[in-house]
Amino acid sequence: MKNVLIASTALVAFAGAAFADGHASPLTLSGSADFGVASVSQGSNTDTYFIHDFDISWAANGTTDAGLQFGASGQLDDDTTPTVYLAGSWGRIEFGDADDGMDAALPGVSTAGLEDNPGGSGAYGVAANASIGDYDRTDTGLGSDEVLYTSPTFGGATFYASYGIQGQSTNANDTGAVGIRYVVGGWTIGAGYAEAGTRDAYGIGVSGSIGPANVALQYREQEDTGTANDQEDIDVSVTFAAGAGTVGAMANFSERTTAAGVSQDVDGFGVWYNMPLGGGATLNVAAGSQEVFVGGVSQDRDEFGVGVSMSF
Repeated sequence: MKNVLIASTALVAFAGAAFADGHASPLTLSGSADFGVASVSQGSNTDTYFIHDFDISWAANGTTDAGLQFGASGQLDDDTTPTVYLAGSWGRIEFGDADDGMDAALPGVSTAGLEDNPGGSGAYGVAANASIGDYDRTDTGLGSDEVLYTSPTFGGATFYASYGIQGQSTNANDTGAVGIRYVVGGWTIGAGYAEAGTRDAYGIGVSGSIGPANVALQYREQEDTGTANDQEDIDVSVTFAAGAGTVGAMANFSERTTAAGVSQDVDGFGVWYNMPLGGGATLNVAAGSQEVFVGGVSQDRDEFGVGVSMSF
C-alpha cells in the first residue's frame, strides 16, 4: 500500500508539473475497489470467502502539432503491462496490454459480480471465468504483449489486426490475429481468427437489444493440432433494467478434449442484481451453479455472494 501511495503521489506531482509547464496533457488517475463475502458449496463442503480487491489506473494523452494523437495508460501494480498508442485519420495502433485482433472484434457477453473472488466458479465465476483449464473465453489465450491496429470505421465496419510476442523475443508461439466488427441497426456483429504455433482459435459474436432486454451471444473454438487439446465455448447473457438497478443472467456451455483424450464438459449458470448506491458505489448480489463432467463423472458447485464495488 505504501508503494502504491508513493507512486500515486509521484504521478500526481509529475502530472501537475507537466500541466503547469504547458508541455503535456495532465495525467489522470482513477481507481476501483471491491469487498464482500461469498459462500461456495461443492459436494458436502461449504466454504466462505471474503472478497477484496483494489486497482489504481493512470492515463495520459496529447496531440502533436501535426495532429498525431498519442498517449499511454496502465495500472499501478507489478504484473500489468502498460499500453501506449498512436492515432490519426489512418486509424489507431496500440502497444502493450492490448486486446488481440480477435478479442477486439467480438462483442462480449454481460458479466457481474466482484473482481476478486477466490472461490471463483459459481455466481461470480460463471459470470467472469467459468471456463476450464487455462483457456479464458474472454481472451483467445494465445497472446502476450500485443501490437493492435484498429482501422477507421467504414460504413459501420471496423477492422482489427494484431501481433503478439511471447516474452521478450519472437518465437514459434507468437500470435497473429484478425477480426472485423460491424454495427447496424443497433446490433453489433463480430468475427475473428487467431493462431499461435500449433494452436488456432476463431469466434463469432452478436449483441443488441430486444425490447427492454440487452442480449449477447458468443461462440469460440480453439484447436491444437500438436496436442489435440481442443475446446468449444458458447456464452449467452441477457440484462434488463429493474427499478434503479439491473437484473442479469448468463449461461456458459464448454466442451474440452485434453491431450490424453479425456472429455471435460462444464455447464454454468448465473443470475445477478446490481444496484447503484450513488457516488460510484454499486451493490452486487449474485448466485450461480456449475456442473463439471470429467470422464463421465459429475461434480456440482454452487455459489452465492454479496458485496459492494466502488469506482473513483
